Amino acid sequence: MVTLVETIDQEADNRLGAIVSIGPRLALDIVDDGMARSFPKWRDRFIAHGFRVLHEPDPPDLPALARYLVRFANTGDDQRKTVAEALRDALGGTAVARSTTGKLQGLIPAIAQEIHAGVDAQGLSAVRKRSTAFLPPDPPDGWEDFHAEIATHPTTGDSLAALKSAADTIRQIKDKSTVSDHDIDVVQHALASEDLATALSQALTHIIDHEPNLIRILRDEVVPTVRAIQNSCCGPVDL
Repeated sequence: MVTLVETIDQEADNRLGAIVSIGPRLALDIVDDGMARSFPKWRDRFIAHGFRVLHEPDPPDLPALARYLVRFANTGDDQRKTVAEALRDALGGTAVARSTTGKLQGLIPAIAQEIHAGVDAQGLSAVRKRSTAFLPPDPPDGWEDFHAEIATHPTTGDSLAALKSAADTIRQIKDKSTVSDHDIDVVQHALASEDLATALSQALTHIIDHEPNLIRILRDEVVPTVRAIQNSCCGPVDL
């Protein structure tokens, strides 16, 4: 079960799994449900995978994610330290990770009060990056590589036209910072093809760190299955 959650976003190009992942939320949901409580080794792997949400741009479900982490931290000193270390790592990471983690920390006091968490768990809002940590440089503009991936993908005819149209639409979404129903239809049409979905996913890996707003739009508005799973995670599963 742990491996399934850790790898669920691999080879899921039709929903841009490498760009917009669902595995971390499934992992947090399993930990929060207590299903891994009797299996510390598995629980630790689940929570480690769940921490990846801290590296997403403006998660729409940030209050729920913060609640997961505060509840987990409130179950013991080791768990609190685990969450604190993850926060420190993210606060010493990319601009996106720093922004998301800072916003999450801003929610902690109210959530801790709501669930009657202890003082130590409440203190997660004050965690800072390690004093020895050096912030990474800004990511490079990867649009040239994005377009190169599209241009060199081995396809022809209608498939090539659909791929180029989807790539052009993605660039337009980035430039406009908005998305229309037509834009969504064009991208989803390409994602319906396994081959074109793979090409788009590979191309997007070149810009994911440089274009957080675009990734947010793709996640929240273009790939509806991802948002549905974010909002209503998973049902009971056997470990």
